[in-house]
Amino acid sequence: MRTVGQILKETRQKKGQLLEDISQTTKIRIRFLEALENDNFAKLPSATSAKGFLKNYSEFLGLDSANILAVYRRDTLTENSLPPLPERLVQPVNQPKYNLSRLPVFILVPLIILGLAYYLGQQYFSTLKTPSLDIILPLEDKQTIDEKIDVVGKSDPDANVSVNENAVPVAFNGEFRYTLTLFKGENKIVIVAKSRGGQQTVKERTVYKIDNQTPP
Repeated sequence: MRTVGQILKETRQKKGQLLEDISQTTKIRIRFLEALENDNFAKLPSATSAKGFLKNYSEFLGLDSANILAVYRRDTLTENSLPPLPERLVQPVNQPKYNLSRLPVFILVPLIILGLAYYLGQQYFSTLKTPSLDIILPLEDKQTIDEKIDVVGKSDPDANVSVNENAVPVAFNGEFRYTLTLFKGENKIVIVAKSRGGQQTVKERTVYKIDNQTPP
């Protein structure tokens, strides 16, 4: 039983036609004509393209395109198969050696559950942890004649920081800065870092605002 490719090739050769001439007339690339004659339909862009090429090629050769397409369907379709996909789809480039989607369900589901449990556990314990709090400026017992002073420090990125009960924005790396107005004499600065779970770290600094650099 001859295949569709054999029919096309034998007919072309009997008529003495060259693939180059057929390609110019039908506008079908030579490599696609060769794929048709070799029954290598995976080399074609799609199953739809294969049918279109077969129709044009067979009609150019004077064959009944309906019969040719019937032979094509006979050769490429079975009860449990579909028309061939393009080669680039059935043979992915650099396909990974291991594919999670191919793991059995009884392995994949526990992995997902364990991953979710680990994430939730991390989130829960992070709420119980006392937040870190490092005060860079000002130094303890600093004396200054300035009207204002910068409070600079670092805490956990998800902590809520306040300076003398004033909320202070915290950067993604945990750093924060707040400019505080000073009163003459002793100024108590209370810095609080509070976690989402209510745990908090408190640090204090004392700054003296003086006149003419005279000690208080």
